[in-house]
Amino acid sequence: MNGHVKVSHHVQMEHVRVNGSLDAGGSVRISRIGINGGLSTGADLFAVKGVVNGTLDVGGNLEAEEMTVRGILRVSGSVIARELTLRLVAQASRVNELRSRTVSVAPTVLAKWFRSSRIGYLNAELVEGEDIRLENTSAAIVRGSRVHIGKGCSIGRVEYTETFSADAQAEIGSYYKIDARH
Repeated sequence: MNGHVKVSHHVQMEHVRVNGSLDAGGSVRISRIGINGGLSTGADLFAVKGVVNGTLDVGGNLEAEEMTVRGILRVSGSVIARELTLRLVAQASRVNELRSRTVSVAPTVLAKWFRSSRIGYLNAELVEGEDIRLENTSAAIVRGSRVHIGKGCSIGRVEYTETFSADAQAEIGSYYKIDARH
């Protein structure tokens, strides 16, 4: 698709590639997603693999095996994924709960290179996973096995089971090593 597509209800497809925007009033179920522009749903988004260069705005929960967003991620509910990569630009991304085996959040290379106001950030209540690497993130709780908190982060509490490291510029309220058996 090239241009703007608006669907009143639910969308179900095997594969979609959009240069422009896709707005769905209901839930979206797509195996493979490739978006250059924006994808907006009124309810949940289910995907096997997705790459979004632009804005991903989900009115419910986001469930995916692998999701890469270079731009802005806004999810009203929870994010559940095997692998989530978020490269931030320009504005605030927002999720309530983010649960993924692998989580990587950082500004895009261009945003870092220009060191401008184009660097975005992620706001979350909870980030949970096995391997977590965060930059430019504000979260109440980060919980994982191997956790690295990088530059630009403000974290209320970190709970980890294996390793924890933090950049000297990160703000962390408290951190605790948790026994993995409990």
